[in-house]
Amino acid sequence: VNGDQLRQFEQRWTWGGRVERFDRLTLRVGTELRMDRIGPIGLDETINGALDFNYNTFAVNEQSAGLYAELIAEPVERLFITAGLRGDAYRFRTRALDGVDVWSGKASDRILSPKIGANYEVVDGIALYANYGQGFHSNDARGVTNPVDPAPGLVGGDFEEVGLRFERGGLIFTGVYWWSSIGSELIYVGDSGAVEPSEPGVRHGYELTAFWKPNNWLAVDAVWTGTHSRFSSLPEGENFVPGALKSSGELGVSAAFRQWNASARLRYMGPHPLIEDNSQRGSATFLANARVGWTPDNLWGLEFYGEVLNLFDSKDDDIDYYYETRFPGEPAEGVLGRNSRIVEPRQFRLGMTKRF
Repeated sequence: VNGDQLRQFEQRWTWGGRVERFDRLTLRVGTELRMDRIGPIGLDETINGALDFNYNTFAVNEQSAGLYAELIAEPVERLFITAGLRGDAYRFRTRALDGVDVWSGKASDRILSPKIGANYEVVDGIALYANYGQGFHSNDARGVTNPVDPAPGLVGGDFEEVGLRFERGGLIFTGVYWWSSIGSELIYVGDSGAVEPSEPGVRHGYELTAFWKPNNWLAVDAVWTGTHSRFSSLPEGENFVPGALKSSGELGVSAAFRQWNASARLRYMGPHPLIEDNSQRGSATFLANARVGWTPDNLWGLEFYGEVLNLFDSKDDDIDYYYETRFPGEPAEGVLGRNSRIVEPRQFRLGMTKRF
């Protein structure tokens, strides 16, 4: 006599899927186009400011096109992930117009630059973020088309940062530490009167920013940065990047009322090396500007303003370099020395703006 034991069996194949559109995923795409026509551009030899002879004169055409896409996703609440890709293409063309050291030529270059980042809001008003990306700088078209020693059109680099954002009440504060490396630093060369690519460079530093609005008419903002910059291919002690600031900062105060507004801003640019061994250094520069504006009622949105640039008439250097120059009677090979230009003297300006 058989019992009542049972065996249940089943064979099943299942296919399926789901496509869902929701507001936690954002895609942004775009393009940028630019064309520069420059000329004449060049370098003259002068005596007491008067033309002696033309060293070179060029006409330059530079065209660029960029395509980019960025995807922003919120996989879980308070966490945002950003991923992007950008492609850039450049065309360089130079034409000799006059001079003893000139050439004509054309070149092209292209580069891809990916990026990825994350932003996590720990609690309301406090967020942590980290980003990685690649970027580039372009070089002077005259150097790119040089038939003897051409420079690359585009030079790539890697960039990383981690940071904190704090926002409570009327205060917004951000602090970030960053790192970068790039295939060549851009350095001013006095003999050519141009910025030229040099050795690969590495940098790291921090940036602190704050914006405080204690009430509805007053605002204070501040920025402070510190940077460590070195050439990565030169020996220690001989690898300082000329012109790279170790520190810089800004402090601004503004007040806005119904008809009147006023602001003041102080800028600081710190000491910096002038040559690779740091034996020659540029001094710090302080600048202050102030502005007052008046927007009368029922006057078609016109604002009348007055501003003072270089409020304290500073004589600090606007720019400085260390390279060989030659005055009449000096050796033919020139004399190494510091070359600088002070900031513009105090200026008073009056103006009017129309708001639409």
